[in-house]
Amino acid sequence: MNKRAPQRVDFFVDDSGAATVNEVNTFPGFTSNSQYPRMWQAIGLDYADLLNKLVTTGLVCRRSAASCPSRLLACMPGE
Repeated sequence: MNKRAPQRVDFFVDDSGAATVNEVNTFPGFTSNSQYPRMWQAIGLDYADLLNKLVTTGLVCRRSAASCPSRLLACMPGE
């Protein structure tokens, strides 16, 4: 889809392990109880750090489209 904004892709996995995409949420819920921040929390990124990454990514992309990372984690120091 070549998108650089937050997204959430919902899918189903059947008994054989095959995945079927259900929907792409191009503007996922973003309260501290929504699934989008909870998915990041599952890999150790808390809500405040997620907001920091998103703002930092937006600022980098605004300065230069060429510098805009293709992945959210690519924009942060140490990543």
